[in-house]
This record gives sequence, structure tokens and C-alpha cells, in this order.
Amino acid sequence: MRGLLATAACLLGLAVVLVVAARGETAAETRTAAAADLIPRELPREEFAPARLRIAFASDAAGAPTPELRRIALEVGDRVRFRGGLPSCPLADLYEEERPCPRSIIGHGAVASEIAPPGGAPRAVDGELVAFFNQTHRQARVLARVVTGEPLPLTYVIPFSVKPAAGAYGNGLVVRRMSRIVGKCAAGHPNCLAQPYTLKGVYGHISELRMTLDRRFAAGGERRGFVEGRCPAEPGSERAAFPILRAVLTYGDGSEASPSVSQPCRAGDRAERRLGAVGRGSR
Repeated sequence: MRGLLATAACLLGLAVVLVVAARGETAAETRTAAAADLIPRELPREEFAPARLRIAFASDAAGAPTPELRRIALEVGDRVRFRGGLPSCPLADLYEEERPCPRSIIGHGAVASEIAPPGGAPRAVDGELVAFFNQTHRQARVLARVVTGEPLPLTYVIPFSVKPAAGAYGNGLVVRRMSRIVGKCAAGHPNCLAQPYTLKGVYGHISELRMTLDRRFAAGGERRGFVEGRCPAEPGSERAAFPILRAVLTYGDGSEASPSVSQPCRAGDRAERRLGAVGRGSR
């Protein structure tokens, strides 16, 4: 577990507080870690301010094939919230366009996994992740578009729905059924299929996922962020600690692991004065 935790911390460049709870056979035999950070560490006490959220998890069976994830729920602490107000990027554009929806980009990251094409052996594949905002009817989603390179170049989308979470966690980024994810093979590649959109249900073997969400924009004359946070320090105190992430990972056999992360923060007048000075950008 030390090696896996160091890997997750290194991916984000931050210190991690980790608690692992595992239930069931696969989860008990799998090393699982999570990492998270909300920047800046100095935040308003009452009002929400634009922020950058970095989240990651790792899932490794130590010498065995990467276990399959059935469901992913990245539950974020209730002192962090997600906001709409950005253009919605259609799911189809993420498959058809080379550089889709620049005004909908809300983050970046990477995914390491094992993917087995039909009739072929599992291949270790690294993919670059770009996150887009999507709003379908009343459902907000973070569409994580992953583009991989050799030895298996393809494009697939991990659809995280923004859902309420329980207890100390206010929102969750939830993928209910990893088996429904569909990928598109690079045209003409010998290791892929002739027909696009036929490589299905093989994207759940994720060993590492990291994602940074950070998009600032103006709305109603105010500076807003897709991610906003505040510090829950009690009156009379400038510092506090709060739960920031619980990664609830459900495996193919129904077993579950839930590593969690807490973070310190600082509140005060200085943080309040900085509300109007948050920079622009999506990185």
C-alpha cells in the first residue's frame, strides 16, 4: 500500500491522508489509494470561491490483472460544490471531432488501464483525459474523454453524472455502469476493429485515474468557477480540516473499496478579499 499511495501522491504532487475501507473478495485483495487537493488552501469562511480540485485514485492487484470496476463514485466534501453556467458539449462531438467544444472544457488528466480488444490479450494503455461540461435536460455531467496511443489507439468517454452524496460529502461524480462505455478505434489501425463504436464494455480495468477540474468564467457580473469551495473553520478559529474525497469503487464481483482523503484549510478576511482576484483559465 505504501508504493501505491506514493504513486497517487506523486501523480498530484501533494501530501495525502488516506483511509481504506474494503468489503468483499476482490476489494480485500486489491491495493487501493486515493489522493485529492483543493487549491487555494486559503478560502472564505462563508462564501464559496472559485477553486481548483485535483482528484485521483489507484487500484492494483499486485501481480494479477487489473481488477474490473463496475461502478465509480468520486464523492466530494460538502465544502466543495460544482456549478453550471457553461456551454454543454454533446457526447457525439467527443467521438467525431478532433478538438471538440473548447468553451466546455473544465479539466485535464490521465488514465492508465488494461484494455483487451476482441480476440486479443489485455494491453496496458495510457490515455490523455480532457473533461467537458455536459447538461442533458436537468442532469449535469462531467464527460471525461480519453484518447490513447499505441499499442491500441482509440477514443472513449467516461460519463460522470453529478449526483448528491450523503453525510459529509455534498456531491458525487458517479459512473453507474462502466460496462456501457463505448469506444471508437483509430481509423485503419491493425490492432483495432474495422467498424467504429464496436469496442464495448472493456474500459473498467483502471489501475490509475487522475483529473484536475478548474474552469473560471464570468456570469452575472461575477467571477465563478466550475469548482468552488469554502473553509469550514469555526468562528474564532482560522484553521480547519474537512473530508474532501471518498472514492467508492465497486468491482465486478460486487465488492467495494472506499479510500478517503481529508484536507486542512485556512479561513479569514484575507481569503475574503481575494474573491474578486481569481485568475482565468481552465488548467
